[in-house]
Amino acid sequence: MKSEPWNGKLYGYACPGRYGLGHSMLAWARCFLWCRDNEVPMLAPRWLYFRLGPYLRHEMDKRTYHKLFRKDTYIHGIHRWWLLGKAKRFTEHQAAEAKLEQGRRIVVFRNDGANNTRFFRAIFGRHEEVRLELLRIARPDHIPVETIHEPFIGIHVRMGDFTRVSDPSILHTTNNVQLPLDWYRDILVSIRRHVAGNLHARVFSDGNMQLLAPLLELPNVSLVNPRSALYDILDLSRAVTLISSGSGFSMWASYLGQVPRICFPNQRREYVVTPSAKIGLEPECETGEDVPAAFIANIADRFHRLSNVKQLL
Repeated sequence: MKSEPWNGKLYGYACPGRYGLGHSMLAWARCFLWCRDNEVPMLAPRWLYFRLGPYLRHEMDKRTYHKLFRKDTYIHGIHRWWLLGKAKRFTEHQAAEAKLEQGRRIVVFRNDGANNTRFFRAIFGRHEEVRLELLRIARPDHIPVETIHEPFIGIHVRMGDFTRVSDPSILHTTNNVQLPLDWYRDILVSIRRHVAGNLHARVFSDGNMQLLAPLLELPNVSLVNPRSALYDILDLSRAVTLISSGSGFSMWASYLGQVPRICFPNQRREYVVTPSAKIGLEPECETGEDVPAAFIANIADRFHRLSNVKQLL
């Protein structure tokens, strides 16, 4: 009979904190992969936090992330609470020490408000495992099921709690800032000019139609009706390419779907797409003229292949 690893008394637990879904899922993903690699059971993460900010800012998404996930996919209920109360806790960096200990112990994975996106490095290249697990634990009504009728360019415009700046130079040195709508527009026009006409573009944003008017007035550009944050990330991950904001939302969509993306200078933050044939799939471009020819060629090929698949269906 095969003995249980670590005497069956070692557990993983993700404690995301009061962050947006993009940052929160980084704690979950690191915990999930560590548990899988070490054959350790995982406790259900703590998704329930009260966040006052979304109410004060009148945001559409109130960040009630506990409603996005099933409760029965990991150790839950009384058993979970009992372990959280009795087991000795170790930080993620103390995982090796925890393995050597006796008795019940939990390795806790937390986020870091200072530079949380760096944790994408810990899950880089393991997108397929993470994507399948995310689909397994998500509640069905937060998973897009409708068929995509045509390939599309995804555009993510983050507003909400991101700072609006008047000095453009700040964009090159500061994160969590709103990017100019003219930049999104310029990049979209450039992609269309080099690839093929008025390719369908879908805008994902927490802004309204009035704020997004400079972008929405372009032909064949539509504003996606927001659902939940998880639903929208999964929906955006089906894009052929992404004009990215500087937020974790964009990064997760690109990561899960391995979607090539264009970023504003200083706003890429981390690489999330596995390079293909040494072609940079996440260039930082200040204008449409800066988009690399190799990137355009890659996107054109992706559109061509997907359009051919559509014709066969």
